[in-house]
Amino acid sequence: MIPLQFCFPSLFKHSRRKGRTVAQAITDDRWVLDLAHGNNSNLVSEVLDLHRLIQRRQLNFQAEDQDQIRWNLEGSGQYSSRSAYALQFLGSTTGMFQAMIWAIWAPAKLKMFAWLLHQNRLWCNDRLQRRGWPNSYFCQLCLRNLETSAHLFWSCPFTKTVWTSLSSWQHCQGLSKACLPNECSSLEKVEAMVSATGPAHAKGIKSLIMLVLWKIWQERNNRVFRKKEATVQAVINDIRRELCLWQQGGFKSILSPFGDPP
Repeated sequence: MIPLQFCFPSLFKHSRRKGRTVAQAITDDRWVLDLAHGNNSNLVSEVLDLHRLIQRRQLNFQAEDQDQIRWNLEGSGQYSSRSAYALQFLGSTTGMFQAMIWAIWAPAKLKMFAWLLHQNRLWCNDRLQRRGWPNSYFCQLCLRNLETSAHLFWSCPFTKTVWTSLSSWQHCQGLSKACLPNECSSLEKVEAMVSATGPAHAKGIKSLIMLVLWKIWQERNNRVFRKKEATVQAVINDIRRELCLWQQGGFKSILSPFGDPP
């Protein structure tokens, strides 16, 4: 129920006794007496509305009854942090981020990285260039094109070779969809790879895609900041080692034969 002070703001502002309880206010119509001062001619309409409201409700206060607080978001009437948390998202829209990032089995740092990638917020050379910050312009994996997120993760010849090699692994054929046209966003390409994999291995392929993207980013950073350069096969071997650690960690959706090299 909305407090009366918000339903009848003019009456509340004019009243001399704003601290009365409802029971005190309606006893002998004390709330009317609290308004009997100054120029109150403009309050007639609200006074009548409030009087009718009180009459309709037929309020009957029992002195021995204690006030009760009820949490309307739970059937039991009891507060729960779960329902309070859900209330914060009431009316919000859902997208692919939940299914393609936050619900995936992967370390938290990889999820944050993937979120930045899909928002096009990674500090690739094109973004650095727009800010006027120092940058090397070229993609450090191929040294042919301006480094953008779209190029680095999907169009670079080095990256394409990684995706193509991994698509030959068991149940990973959907990774070949990484070579879709550049007009597609990163999130759309990931969705296409998952759809091409099929429901039986969708959970595992989502995690593998995130791992591959992370390893590509690591290789890029190694070349930019550490002046270390690995071959395509070395990157693939690193992905395989990490995948084995995830398997040992209990992620059942990527257990063998999923991801076994040909």
